[in-house]
Amino acid sequence: MPEETFRTIIEATLKQLSRAGFKIVVAHGHGPSTGFFQKNASQWKEKFGLDTFTCWGSEYDRQGKGIQVDHAAMNETSLVMALRPELVQMERLPKDPNSWPVGVGGKDPRKFATAELGHEILKLQTERMAKILQQALAKLDK
Repeated sequence: MPEETFRTIIEATLKQLSRAGFKIVVAHGHGPSTGFFQKNASQWKEKFGLDTFTCWGSEYDRQGKGIQVDHAAMNETSLVMALRPELVQMERLPKDPNSWPVGVGGKDPRKFATAELGHEILKLQTERMAKILQQALAKLDK
């Protein structure tokens, strides 16, 4: 979708959330939309009075333990294994690493992805985001 169309949709949504009394919005999605959301946080704070957050931006991202920090590789596959294991079909990946599917970017999910890692990621990120949001709420109370 063109960026301006996406901006129109997001800003219309943020305007209504602000009007309804929301003060904090957390949004996270696929890479481009999450990056766009982060990039515009200060502008939206000024325009709508909202503090906006995504789940990116921690030391865990570099370790592969963030939320959606690769593309169909170890991280995303582990998350899906934890949340919706019936959707993971590892047997469909080629055995030959030289014929790797276009679009898979990151650590080889056949070697590194596990449901246990997915659960660890979810626990780490839930705790991290809870702290961030508790701090943001405390600032609003002042």
